[in-house]
Amino acid sequence: MVGLADFPVELIRAVCSQLCIENYNGGHPDISRLSRTCRRLRDVIQPLVFTAFAPIGHVPLCPQILQLTHTLSLRPDLAHCLEYIDLAGVFSEDPLSKNDIDLLNSIITKLDFRPLAWGAFSNPNPLPVIELLLLHCPNLVRLELALSEEWRPLFLPAIYRRQASANNNNNTGTPTSILPRLVTLTLAHHCITRYRWELGLPSFLTILRAAAPNLGYLSTDNPGGEIQAATTMLGHSLYPPLANLVHLEFDRVCSLQPDVLRGIVAAAPSLQVFALSAGDSWDDLDECTVVDVWEAVWLRRGTLREVRLDIVYNKSPGENRGARLELELGGLGWSGSLEEFRRLEILKVGHYALRVLEEACRRSENGVDGGVHGDGFVENLLPSSIREVTFWEPEGRWAVALQLLAEAVAWNPERYPDLLSVVVAPVPDNEQPREWKDKDEWLRSSAELEKQFQRAGVRFEAQGVRGQEPAGPFEMQNPFQF
Repeated sequence: MVGLADFPVELIRAVCSQLCIENYNGGHPDISRLSRTCRRLRDVIQPLVFTAFAPIGHVPLCPQILQLTHTLSLRPDLAHCLEYIDLAGVFSEDPLSKNDIDLLNSIITKLDFRPLAWGAFSNPNPLPVIELLLLHCPNLVRLELALSEEWRPLFLPAIYRRQASANNNNNTGTPTSILPRLVTLTLAHHCITRYRWELGLPSFLTILRAAAPNLGYLSTDNPGGEIQAATTMLGHSLYPPLANLVHLEFDRVCSLQPDVLRGIVAAAPSLQVFALSAGDSWDDLDECTVVDVWEAVWLRRGTLREVRLDIVYNKSPGENRGARLELELGGLGWSGSLEEFRRLEILKVGHYALRVLEEACRRSENGVDGGVHGDGFVENLLPSSIREVTFWEPEGRWAVALQLLAEAVAWNPERYPDLLSVVVAPVPDNEQPREWKDKDEWLRSSAELEKQFQRAGVRFEAQGVRGQEPAGPFEMQNPFQF
């Protein structure tokens, strides 16, 4: 009787590939069991079993990682198969047992590290164990990882120092890459509550350096902490060259240092998409202002095709918004106009980020007639390459500015030849809905604006003002989805 083991290798792999798709998030348990049924199926199926590591649930993760790393250290052929690791979920931070330490030492001695004492991991810190796994994954393409502000890397900084020393001795250039094929990196904060803290700058930059050479997509929670601590650990070159990074997203940020933001953007000369979604604590942020964000975006005005800033500042009772603007605009180094963003096609901004641009433009023109302030602000703000514009919770007075934009497009189609849509909408929010204070004003203006933009050949839509559902949550399309 002919069984599965008698089929051609290509057919067996085709069948098992379908099982991989169905059980992707569970780490392929079905094909793992199937690979243990006979020697022939083991040889054919094992490479598929080891393409992904994505444990589920609140489990003691470190022993699993150590077992996997030990297997990969003994089987380089399987190590080359691992392309996707998902460690973004919540997992146990239990201290390592003595058996775990023994296994860990058997791995690190092969990397020329000294064995560690049993008490070296008395405090929960799984990051060094994760580092060891990454050191055995030369073909990793996609990594999703949760980091805690309390975790500290151990092995990767030492590897970097070794490489730097070797390069100095041999007069060579760029250090050997640790994850040379990594394209997609997602970093989240490891926590068990809804509150979000910092990732920890030393661990964030350590992982980023390992992923730097070919990284194309980076999505991260707020990296924070003392820069001096990261400098001590990694040296003065904190931000590795990100020559291939085209997509940078800061997700639900509530704490971000301006130097860190500028450092990452400056290291990415080919950046095409920049997105920042501000968390609920942005109002209390003392470190990074909206002006700091725009200043960082300005650095890549020659390459950016899409900018999304979900920053809607809700004024606290008794707070003076004018005073806040004065404070933020004090260090402004550019006019606020986006006309020099020659490749910008998609712009989506919240009302406070837009208000900062309006005020910056007004100040740069110093009240000269024909400037980009006042009712003509939006009309003169946009670059000629723009295709899609979305304003989240704009102020009601900007309806006149959009009317002038519609008239300008109708009168001179060559000014914005590619403009397809203009949208006003509530802020997409996954956690708590926010109140759009000027929604009624946009309801009154929406019908007339639709007619005016239609005459100009542009679609206008006011979402969430007539009772319909607003747009979906703040989501970025990942062009490097694995």
